[in-house]
Amino acid sequence: MKKFIHLGAIAAALLGLAVLGTSCGKDDPAPTDKTVAVTAINVSQPSLDLVAGGTATISWTVLPSDATDKSVTLTSSNPGVATVDNSGKVTAVAPGNAVITLAATNGVKATVNVTVSAATVNVAEVTLDKTELSLEEGEEATLTATVKPDDATDKSVAWKSSDEAVATVDNGLVKAVAAGTADITVTTTDGGKTATCKVTVTAPAPDAVTATWAFDVDHMASYSPTFTGIAEPNSSDGSYLGEPDAAAGDGGKFIESLEKNAKITFVNIDKTELDVNGKCINNVGKTGEPYVSGVWPGDYWLFTLAADAECPAGSKISLSSSFRASGTGIKFWIVEVLDGEEWVPAFETKTGSDGVDEITYNIELMNTTALPVEFEYTTKNAMKEAKVRFRAVSLACANGSARLDAPNGGTIRFKGADASPRMSFGK
Repeated sequence: MKKFIHLGAIAAALLGLAVLGTSCGKDDPAPTDKTVAVTAINVSQPSLDLVAGGTATISWTVLPSDATDKSVTLTSSNPGVATVDNSGKVTAVAPGNAVITLAATNGVKATVNVTVSAATVNVAEVTLDKTELSLEEGEEATLTATVKPDDATDKSVAWKSSDEAVATVDNGLVKAVAAGTADITVTTTDGGKTATCKVTVTAPAPDAVTATWAFDVDHMASYSPTFTGIAEPNSSDGSYLGEPDAAAGDGGKFIESLEKNAKITFVNIDKTELDVNGKCINNVGKTGEPYVSGVWPGDYWLFTLAADAECPAGSKISLSSSFRASGTGIKFWIVEVLDGEEWVPAFETKTGSDGVDEITYNIELMNTTALPVEFEYTTKNAMKEAKVRFRAVSLACANGSARLDAPNGGTIRFKGADASPRMSFGK
């Protein structure tokens, strides 16, 4: 009986060893919890160039491909310049630089440099501050170009002269070379927009010329014969008394200036269509003062002064004198300048009644009282010769009561001595 129990125990022990040997065999794998870490992030573009308002998408690859956690977070170093979302979309906000960082959860990173430039604004037009420019040879002037809109991206321009023999241009600075005309054109780099200024170059203005007269006894023999047509004094007091002249014009009679560059004449209008016998008489009194009798409205004294060369627009014509009428001489006159082709008032005029007619005048003479007349006029046209006239405009007489019904003995004269006329013309 004891032998059976012993054998059973042995059998049970052997069975346990068999089971233990099977469970500990070397071909049975041990359980594990292994994680694959991210080692790198490769981006498709290491840098981006964008225009403000534009977008681009970053793509990337996480290595190794079997990384356990491939999630990536994207951030911008400067959201004011560029923003980014987790899909990789980059939005350009404003000009500047930003760095987009891609970061794995284990700290591995990659970066993309973003440069944002301003959006392009195209040029719409260009204008110049002058469309016409007048210069003398050797003068300079600056043209200013304005490019619109104000925020155009490229506001650069180029300058060109149509004739550099007349005028050159450098960055808007125009230099007058020689007389003539040239077009200065400015052109925008963006869009080729243009604007043009016409430049007129003239020769330098000549120096102003001056003419003087000396109406006195010492000089009267030099001008009395040419003005009266009488070779010698024909009056007991030494006066030169001319003959009536009914023909229109000045009859070739004149008083030359001391400088021999100017003349004074008296011009008798054509009165053939008028009911008057218009006979003007040129005289020189005993004091040397020239005067005319038989004057009728429309007749005029004419001053003519020639310059050495053409004077440009903007030149000055000046004249000083002393004018006088006898009692029955004409009261109202207008002083005019020939500017180009047109006679214009030399100074301010008045309009009113002479008692009968409406007239325009700028001189009103009083009985035997000398009236100083002095003015300076700026020309609007280029001219080589200055002309000024004193033209009668009314039948009213200087005594304030009479009116002319025919040319009479009333006289109109220029005072002499220190009041003798003086005239100048030029810049």
